[in-house]
Amino acid sequence: MRSRFPTTSYEGIVLDISARQVSCLSGHAVISHDNTSMAPAERSIHLNGQSAQGHRAIEKGQIIDPGQLERAIQEACHSLEAQTGRTTRKVYVILPPHCVSTSIVSVELAMQGRQVQKSDVQHLIDKAVATTTSQDVVLHGLPMGYQLDKSTGIRDPRGLFGAALSTRVMLLKTNFMLLKNYLAILERCHVSTLGFLANPLCTGLGVLSPAQQNNGSCVIDIGSEVTTLSIFHKGSLIHTQCFSFGGNHLTTALCRQFHLSWGEGERLKTLFGTVMVNPLEGERPLSFSQEHGALPLTRAQVADVLQPLVKKLALVLFKALDAINPKLRFRFDVVMTGGGAQLTGILEYFSLLAEHPLTKGHPFGVIDKSIVTPGLSDTTAIGALHYVTARKEKQHPLKNNIVMKKISRLGLWFKEKVV
Repeated sequence: MRSRFPTTSYEGIVLDISARQVSCLSGHAVISHDNTSMAPAERSIHLNGQSAQGHRAIEKGQIIDPGQLERAIQEACHSLEAQTGRTTRKVYVILPPHCVSTSIVSVELAMQGRQVQKSDVQHLIDKAVATTTSQDVVLHGLPMGYQLDKSTGIRDPRGLFGAALSTRVMLLKTNFMLLKNYLAILERCHVSTLGFLANPLCTGLGVLSPAQQNNGSCVIDIGSEVTTLSIFHKGSLIHTQCFSFGGNHLTTALCRQFHLSWGEGERLKTLFGTVMVNPLEGERPLSFSQEHGALPLTRAQVADVLQPLVKKLALVLFKALDAINPKLRFRFDVVMTGGGAQLTGILEYFSLLAEHPLTKGHPFGVIDKSIVTPGLSDTTAIGALHYVTARKEKQHPLKNNIVMKKISRLGLWFKEKVV
């Protein structure tokens, strides 16, 4: 039996600005509703188009070549327009990890025995945002569970009665002048910004299922210049940390060791890069050619260069996890994603060092891949689509309309009884 409003579709365009690449992705979320309660039963992402353009205009989140970044954004948008046949005007922008800082603020609100309303929850978040300085712009205010009197661990306090409501809010923020620079470049590209999003939050939403977010998961996103660690628990982001190490550092090490150009080192890493070598194939020569002839190399030699760097990164990440909770990586799922996660053997090597199995995180909730096939480097943009479409779904005028729900139920009852 079909409902009057069986599905709802929300569309969005996301511009992911990372340290070495600008990605533009268009898609829409299709939300299937329950026939009786109109509650979201299933969310899936359909991708309409995808484009990417490399650049070297950003260092540690700071713009060092505005002209080059502007050209990369324009070419990425033009490529997406050619695929979709639609003009790319209004987009959501994902800022690089180095641009985002975090802080956790505890706030409390006196309820005086009355019922908690939606405005009270928003008032708590506003109080947390008010603690920031004038140079900070808050991108997200994420409550980490609520406490109503002596009751703790409340996920949604609306409708409950109590004397005092409190929570801890994680603030993801950026610098005002830095944001102003990005906004100026986007305006010169004739792109209207609907909002700025934080990279760590989007990556987690793009790779973790709702069950993984609730049960607890650690996300390791290895990008080109930065590795980001994000921890989700009880459906909320509770910790994020950024490390200045990425796939480009591995390429640089290969270039220095074997005297290669950047392009040759990147191709060597892509074709034969590994951190764990099969003894039967480790000494087999690689047919890697360059402009000066054949270069005699083996997989074992490549692994000898990459393995120490990957081990150093793993130990730093595990030390950061142990500083939060020594048993965190043994209790939570540890998911690895990002372009650097495609390196052969890195997942198995991390699992060996951690003494805990790691899983590779693929884009979550994407269906109909005939048009665009997303990879590990697209998880952040996919998460941004999840985030923006979920916000649009919450703001939908029929979402919380009690009258429309009753009309829908009445229509279902009439069909069952009369037809």
